[in-house]
Amino acid sequence: MRSWLSVLVFGMGLSACAEKPSGHAHWSAACAHAGELYKAAGEAWTAQGCVESFSAFPLEVADDVARCMRQQTSVPTEPAPDKGCWRAETRTYFKRVDEATEAAGKLHQAVQTYMDANSRLPSSLSKAIGHAEPLDPWGRPFRLRPVTETDTETDFEVRSAGPDGTFDTDDDVIAAPDFIYFQF
Repeated sequence: MRSWLSVLVFGMGLSACAEKPSGHAHWSAACAHAGELYKAAGEAWTAQGCVESFSAFPLEVADDVARCMRQQTSVPTEPAPDKGCWRAETRTYFKRVDEATEAAGKLHQAVQTYMDANSRLPSSLSKAIGHAEPLDPWGRPFRLRPVTETDTETDFEVRSAGPDGTFDTDDDVIAAPDFIYFQF
């Protein structure tokens, strides 16, 4: 089964994009095209998950990725950098998501190190890292919060509100125990 990552990877590494329609029908066509390529390559694909993934992106970003997907002629074997298909705004969008993902992971590690040394969750991220509260690539503070707490263990997450600036929405970037993800 393929996920939103497949949508992202599939929309990357392309050379040129022609103007195409916008919105749900455009995304569905891009996912159908991707499904044909995956089927021809003998790989599993779920078009429904693909289309749903687009709705988590801002419209312009989703349209750029869909335009690029429709130009693809084979299934990519690994993530490749954008080769000019996306608009500058789309490249910036994904660059910031990547930066937030990396920063959230590093902050998560710092909090874990603090917990290992102090046997408790720090009161703030700044306490864990020893300097001012860190900001995500959109200039907003990351959030630290416990997600489970027992007598022997505290799980926590470090979260960026993501591109939309609102916590607990589909575009949040989250680092939690054993994984880091861009929420969809």
